[in-house]
Amino acid sequence: MRALPFAILALLLAACTADRTAILVEVTSADLNAPEDVDELRFEAVSEHGGRIDSRHAIQETWPHSLTIVPPENERMGSLTITVTGLKAGEPVVRRVVGTSFQRDATRRVIVTFTRDCLGVICEEGVDCTAGRCAGGGEADAGMPDAGSDAGVTDAGDVDAGTIDASVDDGGVDGGATDAGHDGGSIDAGMAVPCTSAACIGLVVISEVSPQGPPGANAGSDELVELYNRSEMPVDVGGLVVRYASASGSVSDRIVIPTGTVILPHGYLLMASANYTGTVAPDVTMRWGQGLATSGSILLTLADRATRIDALGWRTGTTAVTEAEGAAVTITSATLSIERRARGTSTTESMSAGGEDELAGNGYDTGDNTSDFVVRTVRDPQNAASPREP
Repeated sequence: MRALPFAILALLLAACTADRTAILVEVTSADLNAPEDVDELRFEAVSEHGGRIDSRHAIQETWPHSLTIVPPENERMGSLTITVTGLKAGEPVVRRVVGTSFQRDATRRVIVTFTRDCLGVICEEGVDCTAGRCAGGGEADAGMPDAGSDAGVTDAGDVDAGTIDASVDDGGVDGGATDAGHDGGSIDAGMAVPCTSAACIGLVVISEVSPQGPPGANAGSDELVELYNRSEMPVDVGGLVVRYASASGSVSDRIVIPTGTVILPHGYLLMASANYTGTVAPDVTMRWGQGLATSGSILLTLADRATRIDALGWRTGTTAVTEAEGAAVTITSATLSIERRARGTSTTESMSAGGEDELAGNGYDTGDNTSDFVVRTVRDPQNAASPREP
């Protein structure tokens, strides 16, 4: 998935958090490399009132990486334990634990630092690693590094000049608010209203495409496209555009997703052609005939059709595909299905019925189609009524 333009992302994040309580978790390291040492981050947060979030994000670029946590409306302010785990090929390799708390009407910035001496030291739940050993997790003082067992975990407080200050000052908002990280994702721990920000929409991915259906009368036009919401919040995808690009790069619309369409957290949206024969009912009918060829790409864009959210390209043989994300997936027949992996170690077998990743979602995203997808002989469409995964 290609990141949305940073300027737009930063602006929308500032607007979303300016008058709301939030915690910006920023992960960095001076001696571990991303993605060589760590290629995925897992953010877990538990509040003293029982609220819980769990979100995973593949990373490709160097540090820092960040995520914004927003409490639900009318949530009692209290403490929060945040666990950030670095993974490599789906396995945990480094973990830090920090305690902090929400501050009303302000964004508190928490810096979590991975160090090489904690690489491979995975402590029990709630216990932090410092200086290569497990120690008790604790809360860092606002604005000050903890000189004790939590060295390397910093709570920078609600005001950090030059990074983010979304607190209210003299009735206005600090216009310099930006997200210092690469990811800029936003997690709302219980938000009932669907999110429409660029940060939320950027976590929706293409999870499965079947260019043609099983052999039969309508095989040439029995097509489906499935989307997956990787985030912990409902996302309003109304107005997004599903487009098809031929192998040569000629691009045209296939459907504009209807206004008000929402994908639940870790949920799906299924779109299928008029000749679709699957037993899982589509949420949106694409209403095209033979729209997907044996080589081509599906693009998911904003309403402007220029800002790309995600793309999946496929090809048969050596056909060049110009609109893929990274390298196009090679298939032997258009009747096969192309499905996004649950994690970096997922295989065709593990994603199939009875496999260990069958119900693990479709959240793996490195920005390269050949790395992110597997090819299946049997398609597995899921719609808005399907169980959420994981």
